Amino acid sequence: MALLTEVTHGFGSETMRLPHILLLVLLCAPPLHAAEPTAPVSRYVPAADTVGQGRLRVLFWDIYDATLYAPEGRFDPDQPYALALKYLRPVPGRKLVDSTLDEMAKQGAMTAAQRAAWRDALNNVMPDVEAGDTLTGVRKEDGATVFYAGATVTGLVDDPAFTAAFFNIWLGENASKPDLRRALLGTGS
Repeated sequence: MALLTEVTHGFGSETMRLPHILLLVLLCAPPLHAAEPTAPVSRYVPAADTVGQGRLRVLFWDIYDATLYAPEGRFDPDQPYALALKYLRPVPGRKLVDSTLDEMAKQGAMTAAQRAAWRDALNNVMPDVEAGDTLTGVRKEDGATVFYAGATVTGLVDDPAFTAAFFNIWLGENASKPDLRRALLGTGS
């Protein structure tokens, strides 16, 4: 009962019953329904449906909610798919570019020339984001990546090596956040 008292103390009741706590937890939990594909996703991913969703949390900060879309909700890295990141806090575009390049480097060998070219490409497609903004990357049929901020195209990177390294940040075997990877791929939490 001491734990129950600790949990309920802030709610003004020393005797809140367990069912009330469970109801409170359910009411405060994020919805478990799949997100509807946006127009940019539907444009490139036929029969787009949610594969999985997850949240990136660093220490005690929630950074973004991620949703992976693929045809009929079945992910195949060689087919079109989209990854939408809905930011929960502001992040400068410069920081997005730097952290993206660092994560891409962790996915495997990256030449100095690739890093420079990819930095230029990312600088062109990654804006500053505010809480509530959504950035979407779409792997097209031809292996290129098209980027959106909301419903606005920010650019295209026509380099399959870039596409693989970029999406492997979240979906690759060496993803630095394996729990998020499993959630996105729908293989566990």
